[in-house]
Amino acid sequence: MLILDKRDLQKTIRIENQEIEIRTDFRTWIQFSCIVSDKYVDENYKIPMLFDLVIPNYELYMENVDSLELLKGILDFYKCNKPDKPEKKPNKKVGFLFDYDMDLIFAAFMQQYGINLLRTNMHWWEFKALLNGLNDDTKFVQVVGYRTADLSKIKDKKERARMKELQDYYAFKNRETHSKELRKKSKQNYLNR
Repeated sequence: MLILDKRDLQKTIRIENQEIEIRTDFRTWIQFSCIVSDKYVDENYKIPMLFDLVIPNYELYMENVDSLELLKGILDFYKCNKPDKPEKKPNKKVGFLFDYDMDLIFAAFMQQYGINLLRTNMHWWEFKALLNGLNDDTKFVQVVGYRTADLSKIKDKKERARMKELQDYYAFKNRETHSKELRKKSKQNYLNR
């Protein structure tokens, strides 16, 4: 469906003939992505944390709604209701992590769009469209390219060595320490609600 009006952006998830309001701000879904990708978040907390994060008063729905259907609806929204694309040969390399690269994303939005992410309100789908539209002139897109480059396809030795240096430089360093801080904050936010 072509969406050219903010009023057409999805604000609810329909589960078993029930409209469930969801939080649509991009910051919520960046946090969602961080929780989903964090292998250190205890699985016993992860799904309740995600429900609590994206659905106001989610506990009101839990008796009347199938949790798996709700999770599917939430994941569909997260993927902007787009089906998964089959990949010929999946690239196992992670190009970016929101919690690690937010400074580069912030700078890229300022550079390309003149949008200050600290001061804007934006639906997740708007944010994703703009993120996916960032061009090669932004440092963010360049760094993602370095991280995901397949060194085996670079024939020139000097270029391969240069790209390897860039991959090492932009590798996710101190990810475990950063992840522990995020996990502690997310768990505390969940427990304080």
